[in-house]
Amino acid sequence: MIVEHNYIEYPPKYEIITDGRVLNALVKRLLINKWNKTHKYIDCYEFCRNNVVYKKRLYVRKYFEGCFSPFVCKVKSNNK
Repeated sequence: MIVEHNYIEYPPKYEIITDGRVLNALVKRLLINKWNKTHKYIDCYEFCRNNVVYKKRLYVRKYFEGCFSPFVCKVKSNNK
């Protein structure tokens, strides 16, 4: 459950990833070590990469206001 509040403005450049298949693929590519299956945030990411390209998309770890743990986010293209 990702809690999204109306008063927090999430940057439009990022999209939080909630799909477990993508998160598991990013575990294999060493962006993260493990993730919380319930809330979709990152539990452990020490000694991992800061960003990774998967299926021609850039994924990064990103903290948002009010969250103690980072999320995996897809960087949206600016060409749209």
